[in-house]
Amino acid sequence: MKKDKVLIIGGTGSLGTSMVKKLKSSYKDILLTHTRPSNNNIHQLDLEDADSIKNLASSLEDLNHVIFAAGYEPKQNLKNFDIDHASRMFNIHVIGPMLLISMIKEKFLSKSSITFISSVASYKGSYDPTYAAAKGAINSLTRTLANELAPKTRVNSIAPSLINNSKVFRGMTPDFRDKHLKASILNKFLSSNECSEAILFLMSNNHITGEILHINGGQYFG
Repeated sequence: MKKDKVLIIGGTGSLGTSMVKKLKSSYKDILLTHTRPSNNNIHQLDLEDADSIKNLASSLEDLNHVIFAAGYEPKQNLKNFDIDHASRMFNIHVIGPMLLISMIKEKFLSKSSITFISSVASYKGSYDPTYAAAKGAINSLTRTLANELAPKTRVNSIAPSLINNSKVFRGMTPDFRDKHLKASILNKFLSSNECSEAILFLMSNNHITGEILHINGGQYFG
């Protein structure tokens, strides 16, 4: 018997697509968002636009699980710091999600959950300081919301290392990818499927909240 309703923010990306494959056999209603929907089954959402967030929130009904899989990849180091880049980074990863949650928190059912995507960069740092800072903010947001939304809604994050064949991965030069690979004591890249399994674990365990789950191949021991 299928159960529950799941909303995946950024559900058409590599991680979102992997999550859909994992969830479709067990969950009866999977909702996806994208900034430019390609069909009627995908809801429009721009995390940089307050009206877009409000429109999505007003269209939603009872929710069991929300996964924030939308992202904005690291691009600029401190030397090339740009305020627009920094603003977009925080809007997509932190401010937009906070605004959406504030608008839909009453729609969460009992034993519901929110899962964020943090990063090992929030602990080790990144060549893009705005990316590392935004991911660090997600960690703090996870613990803050876990307290505020308990006991009805659990809030957790995963902190992955570089995901094989992700947009960030494809945008890297070979030497940068090799640097990430050598940082893993398991000598492998993380797969989207492994990320999805970690998210599914956090969604299904009703006694875990306020946690950041490290899945980084031993790059960092949390």
